[in-house]
Amino acid sequence: MSEPADLAYLGFHWGGPYRVGYRAGKYRAVRADDGTELSADTAEALLEKIRADYAARPVPRCPR
Repeated sequence: MSEPADLAYLGFHWGGPYRVGYRAGKYRAVRADDGTELSADTAEALLEKIRADYAARPVPRCPR
């Protein structure tokens, strides 16, 4: 990653397959397909978890 992750970055790049947000001092991402929740203390750590999760189990694209 060439730039630091923040909530806006996560939402822009991962906001389709994941619902991203910040609550109670944690960055959170919830998979759109099955509701699995990922959380981390920093946006950068959450980005790493999202990338690993998506690599292991890609979220199917849904037509809008």
